[in-house]
Amino acid sequence: MRQIILSDKCGFCMGVKNAFNKSLECSTKMQHICCYGEIVHNKFALQQLTDRNITVENDINRIIASPDIENVIIRAHGIPPNEEQRLHQTKNVIDLTCPNVKKVQNLAQNLAERDFFIIILGKVNHPEIKGICGYCEGHYIVVRSLSELEANSAMLHNCERLAFISQTTANYKDFDSIAGYLATHYPNTEIHRTLCHAPIAIQNASTELAKRVDIMIIIGDRQSANTATLYNLCCEHCRTFFAETPADLSGIDWTGVERIGISAGSSTPESQIMRIREYLDNIQ
Repeated sequence: MRQIILSDKCGFCMGVKNAFNKSLECSTKMQHICCYGEIVHNKFALQQLTDRNITVENDINRIIASPDIENVIIRAHGIPPNEEQRLHQTKNVIDLTCPNVKKVQNLAQNLAERDFFIIILGKVNHPEIKGICGYCEGHYIVVRSLSELEANSAMLHNCERLAFISQTTANYKDFDSIAGYLATHYPNTEIHRTLCHAPIAIQNASTELAKRVDIMIIIGDRQSANTATLYNLCCEHCRTFFAETPADLSGIDWTGVERIGISAGSSTPESQIMRIREYLDNIQ
């Protein structure tokens, strides 16, 4: 009999769950609510907010100029401090920045104030990185891998004080490789492991599961950075498929598959996970 195993660590992390639930709560107490950017990179979760008349706007100038927007939610990813200041001037701001992201923002500000040049592991256009960079006062570089850092190593030679931090949802293997490189070549670098525990716990549990199954199904939104990282890690251990809906799994040949593993990124709602689990329970 085919076995379907759900990872014991998957789905909404604390920061996302807090932002999502409090946004829903706001919809019962306020009107004219707008979220500055997607509260989470998952279209299925966002639809639940839209159903509660919470709009999403990516342009801060449009938010500030609109008389129809009274309340603005800062999403779990956080925003740069100058943008937060602008919003406070004309709007009621509900700050739902993840506490772990807020810690990284405060750390970046502290490092910048102490004249550190900050190396940040992450995706330069990711909203969390944009928010963190706003606290760095211009003294930083964002890299996605060790090879990117090595390609820009010339700029590090003249820096008296170096520090290394990361996007909370970055790949821990990339973090460790860069930390090792800096420890060897720039031993005075302050290394701060700012990876969030929740995505790492999901990654560890999921990769261990991937070693024991024939196929892994990773559930989430393709725009989610942490879910993409999870997918790439599991691909190293077995056949792995990314699924947003059951339709994404319709072309898989299940012949000879005895064990199917399921996991999901920390931005994936339970309803999406259960929808695909139900589909898998009924495949022949």
